[in-house]
Amino acid sequence: MPTAVTTLRLFPNESALPASLTTEIEWRLLDGVHTRSGYSTVEQLPAAERIELFLPPARVLRTVVNLPASARKQARKLLPFALDQILLGEPTEQHLAYAFVDEECQLAAVQRNVLAELLNTLSQAGRRPRASWSADMLVPADGSVLLWCGNGWARREGAGAQWFDAPSPTQPPALLTASLGEQPPSALAISAEHASDLDMAAWQTALGDDLRILDHEDPLSLPIQRDAIDLMQGEFASGPQLDLDWPKLRATAYLAGAVLVLATAAWAGQWWSWRAEEKALKHEMNSAFLAAFPGTPIVDAQLQLQTKLQGKTDTTAPVNDAALAKLLTLAPRFTTNADIKLVGLSYLEGRISAEYQTKPDQIAGLVQSLQSLGKVETTNTTPGHVRLTLTPK
Repeated sequence: MPTAVTTLRLFPNESALPASLTTEIEWRLLDGVHTRSGYSTVEQLPAAERIELFLPPARVLRTVVNLPASARKQARKLLPFALDQILLGEPTEQHLAYAFVDEECQLAAVQRNVLAELLNTLSQAGRRPRASWSADMLVPADGSVLLWCGNGWARREGAGAQWFDAPSPTQPPALLTASLGEQPPSALAISAEHASDLDMAAWQTALGDDLRILDHEDPLSLPIQRDAIDLMQGEFASGPQLDLDWPKLRATAYLAGAVLVLATAAWAGQWWSWRAEEKALKHEMNSAFLAAFPGTPIVDAQLQLQTKLQGKTDTTAPVNDAALAKLLTLAPRFTTNADIKLVGLSYLEGRISAEYQTKPDQIAGLVQSLQSLGKVETTNTTPGHVRLTLTPK
């Protein structure tokens, strides 16, 4: 059974905008049927797979614009001109989001700099919202519900909205009672935390005895209404993204960095060891070549030795003792194909030792060919190197 996606809903208060990393924000964490709530600074918000941002309704203007059907594809370019007489400021200063419902173009407008600054602050904390709505999109658009949003009440009626400032939810705002129509709100959507502050007698006197508190104990965790307009459109479209809790991943990043440094140091140490080993083997080969062919200039001891052993040049050299004579007699038998690199050859205490840069199984044929000459032994000296020792009969 698939697990539910964890969703973090953010509800910044209007008085807290523009927000910073230390601004405290109310949040709801939805994980299937479970809901957690709280207040945290932007940099200490809980981790979640999906982030949703709910703007204060007072910051979002909603209206309806009629556009010809032929102009729908150019709606984003035409809407600023259609709102020229509605918006108080310059249309270019507003971010517009819209949705077509039948023939109507329902529109939501928010100041571009307000939304941009808030998204940028959240991004600095590793929080990138995938969707954004006005907070009153949690209640129906029939005007029957008033939603408490921290510093006022929001009410939706059709494609429009109403906002009533209030320092606390205790008493109904004067503007609310003065603007009631024939169908006043019948329910208050408010969390249990603030419901205890309500003076229900005063509210029922103003709105009627049928007024009640919405059955849902936490309206901020209600489902989004189907007619909600997502503000993350146009330049603010979220696109594919990965939400990561960077503050909590900091320790993991430090650990990964330390592991990388240790791995690099180990690799450098191994490389230095291989380099020192190669220099030692090269020195050993040069010494052996000079002992076998005194007075011969050394350019590449390995290549020169193989050339002499294969008879491509004169191999005549002074032989002053039986050990060197034995080495020269048997040395040609230790050469092999070019895929197996001979890096050292020596004769000591009656045994001939050859060092190869290869694997044991790759010199099996050579071992078999030398067994007729005496006892053959192989040992792994270092990774990728094999020493073959022949004790002649």
